[in-house]
Amino acid sequence: MSGDSMILLLPLEILKEISLYLSIYSMSSLVRVSRSWRKVWEEPVLWTQVRITLKSGGDLATTLRVKRFSAIRSLQIRKLNKETLEVIKNNKTIRCLDVCYIDHDINEDEFAHVMTRVESLKMPDSYDFTTKQMSSLFQKISEMNGITANLKKLTLRSLTLRGHEYIDCNLLANCFMKVEELDFYAYCLTKDQTTALFNHCGEANRLKKLTARLNWDLFHIEPLVFANFFSKREKVIFKIAKFDNYSSEQLEELFRSIGDDNGSMLKDLHLDNSGQYGWG
Repeated sequence: MSGDSMILLLPLEILKEISLYLSIYSMSSLVRVSRSWRKVWEEPVLWTQVRITLKSGGDLATTLRVKRFSAIRSLQIRKLNKETLEVIKNNKTIRCLDVCYIDHDINEDEFAHVMTRVESLKMPDSYDFTTKQMSSLFQKISEMNGITANLKKLTLRSLTLRGHEYIDCNLLANCFMKVEELDFYAYCLTKDQTTALFNHCGEANRLKKLTARLNWDLFHIEPLVFANFFSKREKVIFKIAKFDNYSSEQLEELFRSIGDDNGSMLKDLHLDNSGQYGWG
């Protein structure tokens, strides 16, 4: 048996493990080695972990008809239009979406319906979608029903509050409590929105992990509320420029809550700018 055909003897489970260490460029090279290698490395199960990028004007339906991409789970979309949204709506394998721009003529309710069917959603800067689309999405997320909800991770990378300050604070807070993982990627809330979020920290919420990568003024939050909110999460990461976004009293109350072992769920805490604080 030639060395070229020996690869055919490996079970897909082993090839799947190998593929986890390969980039999309390496995977693409493998299918061009020979016909026998192409037959093996075009199996859709070997490409499920690869994230593909659909450029502006790209045809997602055509892309998904390529055998190796037919079961793709992770997709970055440079520009989401009506045609692409329809393809995603009818697709059952896409689980992670990273959207860079959303056509403003997309119906907000249809947009929200499709976006809440995936497991992980990364939203664009707020200039790149409308306030109606944003409000409809937050409303749809807030209506999700517990463990049966599909959307588990929401990433907001907006650099501006344009439109966000007009969204009902309680709606916004309720929305954030309905996902398991929330990532504020260069995103700030208003004082009223922050207050509403910290007050929505009862037992009936799904939020386990919170990440913030921007200065976030929390001084106005009462120490007990501050501690209660963070102690209800399993992991908190604050990657900020300085530590004067919150007070020593708030931190003391949080550490007291953790140390007293009074029902705190917090297992991993990172307050990161110089490594001065850290627990986990």
